[in-house]
Amino acid sequence: MMFTCYSVLDDALEIHPRHMHLLACKADVQARLGNSDKARQYFEQACSSLPTDSQSKSDNSGVGHIEVAEDETASEAKARVHAAFAVFLAEGDGDDEGARRQYEKAMQCGCTDASIISSYAAFLTDVFHSYEEAEELFNLALDADPYHVVALGRYAFFLQTVQNKYSEAEIVYRKAIDAGPTNADNLGNFAQFLESELGRVDEAEIFYKRAVEADDSHAYSIASYAMFLSQRRSDHVSANEYFRKALRVDPNDDEIAEMYVGFLEGILDREPRAGDMLETAVEMFPNCPQLLHVRFVPIHLHASNL
Repeated sequence: MMFTCYSVLDDALEIHPRHMHLLACKADVQARLGNSDKARQYFEQACSSLPTDSQSKSDNSGVGHIEVAEDETASEAKARVHAAFAVFLAEGDGDDEGARRQYEKAMQCGCTDASIISSYAAFLTDVFHSYEEAEELFNLALDADPYHVVALGRYAFFLQTVQNKYSEAEIVYRKAIDAGPTNADNLGNFAQFLESELGRVDEAEIFYKRAVEADDSHAYSIASYAMFLSQRRSDHVSANEYFRKALRVDPNDDEIAEMYVGFLEGILDREPRAGDMLETAVEMFPNCPQLLHVRFVPIHLHASNL
């Protein structure tokens, strides 16, 4: 089925070789396949095929003709492609400066998409630590769409982790959750905020549970609840089950694997079933290098060093 989809995309590009959306889709496919050079090439072609506001959607001249969705302007279409290119450059190619240029090009298109604007703000925060510029962009995003679930969540996290404005962060988190009650990212981040910053453990558990229930494929939320159960409730058996569930969802997530290993090592001196938990985990996830590494160090040696 996957190869059929790729074939259809290639066939479409043969008919419309300068179609912006098709080129951007092709770039995304190449990025997912790990072909960074080809992905960059197709993104660059997509950007060179971007429509101008003066181009008519019905222009059939064949020169730079781009299909644009009926409900978006050419400028909005251009902003989306530049933003997609920026995400690829930052996350898939390690080209932060290039990503910043593409985000800037998106903004120069008069971008009013709160998702794109807040993505740029989060990028500036994480990579360049440009906090004042990031805050301006967050405000711009929420002016464009005051109830945008993702933008609200990103801004709440910014208020919490960068500005340490906990009262404001809580207000924005709650607004984000009201706007999107099943957004696992926001529910999980709010749970961690309540636990770590405000010390409201019981309330935090409510939101951890909501995050897990909202999206049973959200591995990080599941692992975060597992860690909560171990550290706050000393319920190591349940924590172990949630960690296994998280790794079943995403067995290639190194961060979750490290969290699981840290949990197992941390309970060696107080949980008699820890050794069995580790052995079972290795059987369930035989290709997890973090678990294999721990297994090769006899578990009683770990315990003797505690």
